[in-house]
Amino acid sequence: AGTVYGVVSGDGIESFFVVSSIYPRYIPEFDDLMELGYFKTVGDIGSDEEVIKDYFQKHQKDLTSRDSVSLSGVVYKLEPDSVRVDSLEIADYYERNLGKYYHEDAVNCRFLVCEDSERAQLAYNYLRQGVDYELVKWCFSDTSYYLEDGMIEYQSLPKEMQNLMRNIPEQMYSSPLEIDAGWLIIGKGQVKRAGYYSLEIVRDQIRDELAYFKADSLAYNQAKTVFDSTSSFNDCARYAESANIFKTPYQEFEQDFPRLGNLAKYRSTLMRLYWNEKMTQLVKVDNGYAVLFMRKKKAAKQLTYEEAKPKIKEIFTSDKELGKGKKYIRAVINDLKNGAEADSLLYFLGGFHREKNLGLDSIIPGFEQSQVLIQDMTNHEAGYYSPVLKVGEEKLMFYHINAIKKVNQQDFYRQRKAFRLRGEEDDYQNWLAEYREGKRVRR
Repeated sequence: AGTVYGVVSGDGIESFFVVSSIYPRYIPEFDDLMELGYFKTVGDIGSDEEVIKDYFQKHQKDLTSRDSVSLSGVVYKLEPDSVRVDSLEIADYYERNLGKYYHEDAVNCRFLVCEDSERAQLAYNYLRQGVDYELVKWCFSDTSYYLEDGMIEYQSLPKEMQNLMRNIPEQMYSSPLEIDAGWLIIGKGQVKRAGYYSLEIVRDQIRDELAYFKADSLAYNQAKTVFDSTSSFNDCARYAESANIFKTPYQEFEQDFPRLGNLAKYRSTLMRLYWNEKMTQLVKVDNGYAVLFMRKKKAAKQLTYEEAKPKIKEIFTSDKELGKGKKYIRAVINDLKNGAEADSLLYFLGGFHREKNLGLDSIIPGFEQSQVLIQDMTNHEAGYYSPVLKVGEEKLMFYHINAIKKVNQQDFYRQRKAFRLRGEEDDYQNWLAEYREGKRVRR
């Protein structure tokens, strides 16, 4: 059980090694499976004409083509790297928003978690001997902690750790502490006393923010000029460079449009346009703004039997593959419940993705209906494994709850009060910064 690791010595060099994956199932060659008839082509599946006709009769209203369009227009993308931000602008922004850069007492923290105490003690001994932290973490850390390495305000740490962190000397590590996820080693780096981050520390951050704001404003104004000056696509060449003018091929709204991204939310508006008609608003697209004109459109229509036949065969194939996928993932879940190591077991399936500190409004990467999924999680307890969920045309998933904290009414009111006080503190710091600037009070 656990990660396989070890130390190899030779020629005066001591080397760590970690086995990143042990795949417990035999993977047969693809050609062998083909010979056994494991895979069938779309043409081979559902060849029974009566079965296909029966499906067509029962699901005819659902067998339609999809709305598709070909668009033209002008697009301007945000280009922050090409925008100039001078030092005076950065200094002025810093002074006007000084309260934004106030911080409480903070400390540079490192967190290393091991599944068993023996492994944690070995990692701790190497750290005390001065071995590089990143190397030790790579070799011995079994899982991620819910706090990221970096500068953290003391008050943001769990209460049981705040005193511990204040008492550890700088550039030192705590002995292993037992937690729910295993054994935790905490490293303490530089301490920053409460105050304002200096301009030098936040200069690059401010430059990036101002560059983005300028680039966004520039792209919007360029697109707005074209929008206000054109009535048809033929006018665009008079007001825009050829590099910004585009035409898209026919495609359905479920696909991303080249240079524009997903336009599904504009489907109904676009489908009401006539040939060469301009959409009556600027459109926010992927990293930019666009003026859209209708070139061609095809409305969804009922498919004839001959048109639907290939689609029905694809549905039969998809259903069979979905069944195989669900069966396999159920076996994976069963292995995990019996103690299999998740990262090793799922290595060839893209790994086991971990998300920490999820709230009701969090976004889960790769899952469009994040709030629906998170709401479902709130109905279960720690240790729960979900059923197999289909989240895309060719994507299945399941989730496992490591830990969950449900806030009761008393906790809600207490946290609301703390949040309100924090907001008042931010307002006060902004006022104080402006007052000091107005009265030329020196800190």
